[in-house]
Amino acid sequence: MADFVKGMFVKQGKYGTKVSFKAAEFIEELNSKKNKDGFVNIEIKTSKSGDKLYAQFDTWEPSAKGTAPAQSKPQATKPKGNVYKEDDGLPF
Repeated sequence: MADFVKGMFVKQGKYGTKVSFKAAEFIEELNSKKNKDGFVNIEIKTSKSGDKLYAQFDTWEPSAKGTAPAQSKPQATKPKGNVYKEDDGLPF
């Protein structure tokens, strides 16, 4: 379910994007949504119809260290034979 930002209003203006805040409501919302490091992440998004902007909390958290699958590094392979040919069709 979308977690919309209360007290924050986003509109597309003539010269750019306008962001307005209803201070008391927005401050209360920020204090209730901050993460363990004290940050609040907000994404400005466009509606599906494309005519309205809105703000939504970004609550993504990285997974715990060591839980991601191990990725192996690609092995470099040495080309076989002579890779530089005398007449390869190039003009230089």
